[in-house]
Amino acid sequence: KLLEAVQHRMTADVPVGCYLSGGIDSCSILGLASASTQTSVKAFTIGFDSDDYDETPIAREMAEATDADHHIMALKANDLYDHFVKTLWHTERTIYNTLGVAKYLMSQEVHEAGYKVVMTGEGSDELFAGYPAFRKDMFLHGLDHLPEIERLEWQKLLEKNNQLFKGAMLAREEFSSDALNQKVGFTPSCVQPWLSCSSVAKPLINKSLQQQLKDYDPGQAIADTLDEAYLTGRHPLDRAQYVWIKTMLEGQILTWGGDRVDMANSMEARPAFLDHHLAEYAFTVPPHLRIKGNKEKYVLREAMKGLLPETLYKREKFAFMAPPAHTDPEKWKAVERLAEEFLSEQAVKDAGLLDFDAVQAVFARHSSSDVTAEEQVQLDAVINHMLGVQVLHHHFVATDVPKQAQQRAQELGWHA
Repeated sequence: KLLEAVQHRMTADVPVGCYLSGGIDSCSILGLASASTQTSVKAFTIGFDSDDYDETPIAREMAEATDADHHIMALKANDLYDHFVKTLWHTERTIYNTLGVAKYLMSQEVHEAGYKVVMTGEGSDELFAGYPAFRKDMFLHGLDHLPEIERLEWQKLLEKNNQLFKGAMLAREEFSSDALNQKVGFTPSCVQPWLSCSSVAKPLINKSLQQQLKDYDPGQAIADTLDEAYLTGRHPLDRAQYVWIKTMLEGQILTWGGDRVDMANSMEARPAFLDHHLAEYAFTVPPHLRIKGNKEKYVLREAMKGLLPETLYKREKFAFMAPPAHTDPEKWKAVERLAEEFLSEQAVKDAGLLDFDAVQAVFARHSSSDVTAEEQVQLDAVINHMLGVQVLHHHFVATDVPKQAQQRAQELGWHA
């Protein structure tokens, strides 16, 4: 099914390249694409100047194994925040991590390399339960037949191996939503990082607006969008995946991490895993073959075993994220420069969205001596969103559109 999906997406009037990270999704697509053509496939990889987040060594190994024409875009610390404002013009949403900026810069590189179409690995984690949050929910709610001590050991290992993402992809601490517990049966781990930010986010809102949101319950807001028919009688892993698809897939993966930043540079991304024939088949794969024991995406991993380098076949899922701001002094300086422009007292007052004292308190906490790395990851995301709402206000609310249109008309010699 995946081979057919890849071959269909290679049909084009122009050359089709591949995005290549160090994960089994994009590596599988490159392997199948290379096996389906007699020419070298162009592969594009994003590299970060942080060993903890950089996946280029594995991507390079896969590219060499398939004789791909490999293009690596190496991003430095301040590249991401230097292009933050421009990226938000295209996303039209706030972003929690600068991976959206990285994808925007990569689509620019693809365009400059003369390519208009690439295949991507989006959708695989959704279909085959690749994210660490899915394994956590499986261990907690879907393996009641196994001894509790074994499930707890797997959960400890999961937390240890995903320490970098705690505060972002995994919550700092357990968060329970009554509304989601009632609708889903538990609060899915994938939404806990965002729901747990409410205690930080709500005080940031301008006091004149807080009254309007005093009864707002984000867990209830999510629960209200979920269709009971897709939850009743389903395995806990099915329910967790459904919630992710209804929230993160639409709100992040396919928008500000995908189409919007790709099309900003006239580049078409083709996610082979989201081929509807493949997706329909994937829904029939039972939960214990999506996550088998402690191994995520088991059925995909086994199907692609002959294509993948051994290190990749054995490797645990590594979420694609740009290094958070606090991990690099240069990057943090770039954040501070943006804050001076968009989160100054005057800028905050003019927009009327945030409370300046609360904004200052977040920055003070971020820089305090007793803050943990996990809390900094969470606060990095909050700061990105604060910058984001201010940038979006600058782009789309504060601009004098009629005046700009009049000036442009005069430049073109038009008459009113």
